[in-house]
Amino acid sequence: MAIKTACHVRLICEQDFYEIDYRVTGLAFEIQNEMGRLWDEKIYQNELARRCRGAGFANVETEVPIVVSYQSFSKKYYVGR
Repeated sequence: MAIKTACHVRLICEQDFYEIDYRVTGLAFEIQNEMGRLWDEKIYQNELARRCRGAGFANVETEVPIVVSYQSFSKKYYVGR
């Protein structure tokens, strides 16, 4: 199965992944506590991206398209970045 994306994907170690996950999850909870839960998802995405950039994360995007293909099947998905 082939998975393709237009952006560069860099492998990181498990420890780095957990540290990034912890920081981003903390930012997401801050947003939830400050803004509540009734806004449109796009508003939360944009605010999380803004805060991630402010926290020093480089090249933050809200969604990245990937194409998954297998034999004659091909489908585009959007994943958070």
